[in-house]
Amino acid sequence: MKLNGRPGLRSGRQVMRRSNMLAKQVISIQSALGLGFVSELWVDTSSWVVLVVEVRPNLLSGELERFLLEDVSQVGDVVLVQDESVMESEFRMLGLETLVGYSVVTPGRRNIGKVRGYTFDINSGAVESLELDSVRNLLYSIKFGEHV
Repeated sequence: MKLNGRPGLRSGRQVMRRSNMLAKQVISIQSALGLGFVSELWVDTSSWVVLVVEVRPNLLSGELERFLLEDVSQVGDVVLVQDESVMESEFRMLGLETLVGYSVVTPGRRNIGKVRGYTFDINSGAVESLELDSVRNLLYSIKFGEHV
């Protein structure tokens, strides 16, 4: 089944926390081979869209490979991709950031905390909200479109 140009994914919103995507095993649907584990997500900060998924052979080390989020067919206990060919592409990483650890500053130059994580729509890649550690070690979330 192919929806939105991507096999297996439903249309509409399916929001996921970044932390829930990390460390998931990536498996090829075609060969049933394990391709590694999700080690990082990369966001285009000009459009606030998750574009690239970084994978390592094991959780602690190994040579990293990357594929586009749009190549994900399904996410559950594991991340499914059609086949190993998704890992063969080279990507320009210019303008892509991990976001975690970055300071968030209001237009009035008030520091409101550092990014601890975020939620994003797994179908479109759109970042939906940021989870922040504030100066007082409180955790709170800012949804895009909210004013601080």
